[in-house]
Parts: sequence; structure tokens; C-alpha cells
Amino acid sequence: MSSTEWGIGVPSTLGPEVIGILAALAEQSGYQSFWFNCVAPDADPAALLDAALARTEGIDIGVGVIPLDRYPSAALAARLERGRADDSRVVLGVGSGAGRRGALKRVSDGIVQLRGALPRARIAVGGKGPRMVALAAEVADALLFSMLRPDEAQVVMRPLHAAGGRAVSTYAYHRVALDPDARDRVHREMVSHGVWPADARSSSERDLLGTVLPSRSGARDLVDADLAAYPDNWLPVLRPLPSQPSELDEWRDLFRLLAPRD
Repeated sequence: MSSTEWGIGVPSTLGPEVIGILAALAEQSGYQSFWFNCVAPDADPAALLDAALARTEGIDIGVGVIPLDRYPSAALAARLERGRADDSRVVLGVGSGAGRRGALKRVSDGIVQLRGALPRARIAVGGKGPRMVALAAEVADALLFSMLRPDEAQVVMRPLHAAGGRAVSTYAYHRVALDPDARDRVHREMVSHGVWPADARSSSERDLLGTVLPSRSGARDLVDADLAAYPDNWLPVLRPLPSQPSELDEWRDLFRLLAPRD
């Protein structure tokens, strides 16, 4: 994973105005893609996409991911169609959401709806189960992984390899935090995503799914070293974990600190 291919992501809780500002900064800083999630209960993916697209010209804009149990695909497609989302720069990530029952059909039907409404946008599927990965390999343009261990990477990619020949991009979120308290922030993120038990003792450095930066010195090299454990053709999306998530200045500082090399 070369630093020249890094993307960067933020939470949807920042809102459209700040997301537009940071999307513009990501483009100016040389990132290949800019992403936001849709985990906030009131997140409006159409408004957030419009804000990011309006402030940028060439950078890819990704949404990772929209849970289709909370955003029914027909209504979502209609809402997105009224905005700027039908754009070749858009990578629209979708996932089944919390419910397992009917998950595969929900995502499959969602892809059909979104393809019809947004023919120029790319569709990514979030999920690491073998059937979901196989579905993405068959009908989507990309896969998006979050909180995936290096030793899981080859396992989850087997259905993709089995599909044979079809070009599907693979994006992977990678958390990055700067001391002080960086390790705790990465650990809390793991707990919130269900990859570490909330009642277990704190994860060891070896178990952390992210990069802890003890100082600003050599930040890119440390991130590069951690990303080297993943497949070379994956496209990393750095996810900074600021100490004050609502502070725009801290986001700006982290974007510049982690900016790709020329």
C-alpha cells in the first residue's frame, strides 16, 4: 500500500459544512480519496455527498458505509438522485446494517436500485462474510473493509479471487492516533466496532487495529510499516482519531501530518 494512494476519512457527525471544508483540504493535500461514514442517527448521505462534491474537483468521494436497514434503498436512491451523487468520482458504500436476516438480499436489491438511479457512481460493499464478498465480486465495483486484521485479509479475499478476472477495487480503513492517549483512542474504536470485548482488558500493541504515533516525527513511515501487512493492491483509507473530534483545527493538523508524499 503506497502512501501515494492513501485516502482519508472522517465521521458524518461533523456535518455538511465541515465535511466540505475537509474534502477540499484532502484534495489540496494530495489524498486520492475522501470518505465519510453514516453512523450518526441523523446523517444525511445526500447532503454530505453534495457538500464534499461541491468543494472539490478531482478527488474521489466515498461513503462508507450506508446501512440499508436504516436507509431503505428505494428512498435512498431517490434522495441521492436529486443531488450531485451521479458522478464518476463517487464511491457509494452500502452494507446490510444490523440485521442478519435477509442481509444478502437487502444489499443485492440495494445495488440494483442505486445502479438504476446513479449509473455513473461506483458501488462498494461493506462486509467481510464470504457470501457478501462473493456478491461484491459479482455485481459491485469495490469492497470496503473496516477493522480487519492482516491475518484475516487473505481469508476474506478468497471469494474475490474465486470470481476470477473481474476488476474490483478494495478499500480498507486504517485508524491512526497521535499521542497523548493515542492507544486508548484506538482501543475504544475497536470496542465500538465490536472487534474487542468491552469488558476485556486493554488490547496489547500487537492486537491494535491501527497505528499509534508516539510523536509527529516519522508519522508516515510508521503508518506505512503497519499497512505493509496488508495486500499491496489494497487502497488504504486513513481514519484519524483526534483527541477532540469536534475541533476543526485538529482535523486540519492531522490531515496535513499524514498527507501523502509527493
